[in-house]
Amino acid sequence: MLLLMRIKHEFVRQMRLARGSTQQEVADEIEVDVRTYRKYENGEVNGGAAEPLRASQYETLRGMAALFGLPGPEDLIDSRGTPEQGALAAGARSPVPWSATSRYVHREKEERKALNRLRHAGTPVVLQGPEHHGVSTLLGYLLDQANQPDEVPSQVLRIDLSRLEKSCFETFDSLLRTLGQRMLDLLAVDAADELLTSVWGRPGSEKSKISFLLEEHVLPRHQRVLLALQHGDRLLDTSYQDDFFGLLRAWAESGGDPPWSRLRLLVTVSTEPTLLESIDHSSFFALASPIRLSDLSPAQLLQMAELHGQRPGKTVMARFATLTGGHPYLARLALVEAQEQELSLEQFLAEVDPKNGVFALHLHSLRRWLEQNRPLFDGVCAVLADPAARLPFETYCRLYSKGLLVEQEPGVCRMRCPLYEDYFGTLCRKG
Repeated sequence: MLLLMRIKHEFVRQMRLARGSTQQEVADEIEVDVRTYRKYENGEVNGGAAEPLRASQYETLRGMAALFGLPGPEDLIDSRGTPEQGALAAGARSPVPWSATSRYVHREKEERKALNRLRHAGTPVVLQGPEHHGVSTLLGYLLDQANQPDEVPSQVLRIDLSRLEKSCFETFDSLLRTLGQRMLDLLAVDAADELLTSVWGRPGSEKSKISFLLEEHVLPRHQRVLLALQHGDRLLDTSYQDDFFGLLRAWAESGGDPPWSRLRLLVTVSTEPTLLESIDHSSFFALASPIRLSDLSPAQLLQMAELHGQRPGKTVMARFATLTGGHPYLARLALVEAQEQELSLEQFLAEVDPKNGVFALHLHSLRRWLEQNRPLFDGVCAVLADPAARLPFETYCRLYSKGLLVEQEPGVCRMRCPLYEDYFGTLCRKG
């Protein structure tokens, strides 16, 4: 395949950083040598000039596009043979909006609240939503918007706690040291290992060491640093969860003084932050109320349908909303399936088998999780058997984090959508 194209190498870099991955991690996931990947990111593959791409290069770009959640490799290449917008220099910010290359459904209220908080030091952004409800996608959008040309130039440090090795969580020290290493890797700091060893050789606690690393070696390098920690509930039930979130609060409270005034904190959680709070009133989460993501509204569902090439009428949309309950992941599964089968949404709804079709893998995964946590399975059955049943708070929180339940009033819950109600209702009746 010979295509006269220029690789948007700076955009490749921005997409990697927005994902919170190192060059080595991306290279491993798309199965190329890290030295080869660096050439794509540094503009060395075609030297910034428009020239034919080999089939192998196109396939590498295809792998990157899939990893970054882009529709295809065309989003990483410029086939017009013109210079990249503004002939970006190394380290410059890409003017290509992240949301323009994805099927992003706007959550305007949540976006506005979060972006306003990011403009001020000491006001952390906490995004809360169940699994598969678009928290990570919203985070990516916010990081992109906060890094647009009309904003203060920012360095994004996005770290997904759920992707760290289990051994990293053995002690508070090992976790903080891992976070320090990740920050330096994302910044591409020279001799990062030696620097981290030097910092960790200082006297004092592990909290003082990572704070010193930020204060002396991370924050001074940039006008603003966006530190995004995904899946903060990975710390749930660790012996040091209070110490960890207490550390985040201390960083935020230092926002009135340089260089801490350059730091912006973003944290995502899938459970109720109450489970992560300390028993006193100095909790990190007390600094900013969580921005909660709910199910998609009819208008948002329609936007999602249109982004997938559908033009459904009101009756079809009502049936679609009833089937998915506004659950973002279920809605997207249905729309992608309809697109791949070249069906209208109306045709898809006429043919769909909720229990054995496109939703089956997701439902089976939830079923397996519940069967491994029998008290939680019993909690689901109790809600289905008696709408007025009251669940223990922690049981509700764990079922909420999986997206299964919605609390209607304190202690009283319902299944999130009819699809779940039907599927798990059958299982509960069978015992």
